Amino acid sequence: MEEIHEAALVYFKNLSEKEKKIAHKFFKKIDADKDGNISLDEYLKYLKKKGFPEISNPKIFEKLDKDNNGCLDFEEAITLFYVCASGRPLFCNACQDFLKGLYFTCVKCFDSTSQTYDLCITCFQEKKYEHKHAVFYDNYALLASKKTSKKDMMKKLSLFAFEVGINFGDESDSRRIGRMEIARTGSALGCHG
Repeated sequence: MEEIHEAALVYFKNLSEKEKKIAHKFFKKIDADKDGNISLDEYLKYLKKKGFPEISNPKIFEKLDKDNNGCLDFEEAITLFYVCASGRPLFCNACQDFLKGLYFTCVKCFDSTSQTYDLCITCFQEKKYEHKHAVFYDNYALLASKKTSKKDMMKKLSLFAFEVGINFGDESDSRRIGRMEIARTGSALGCHG
């Protein structure tokens, strides 16, 4: 949770003043008794009412409560705001462990539904899951794939395969693309000597 907390603070510091006001209003809405802190009871009631069942449990509250005083101050609640606003997945769909750092997401679910299917490294590596789709990307590769079209990604992969002497897909396509790129740039990877 520390990594998520750090990301949440960075995001908060870079929000516009209007967005920061929304975060403060979010905190005040949850703080029903207006004592400047969010108790476990206030946390659970608000999140269940607003439809966040994944995070409306005491274990998440405990992880958010960095100073272990039994309540969330505004800085601790920034992490909750970030999680709710961003929709960042928190748990592995297979083992239900907390997702830290690198995790894997089903590309088809990510692209076609509002519900993602996410796996921790262990469950993905050891194939400890049952899921109807087969293509998973780690969170960084998934982000990169959204920046690049599938056609461009396949071209880059073909060029790399040609450069290192690996047959990729249709061998003639890999060679043709590789030769075209070498003729254009002097290198299949576009590097100049």
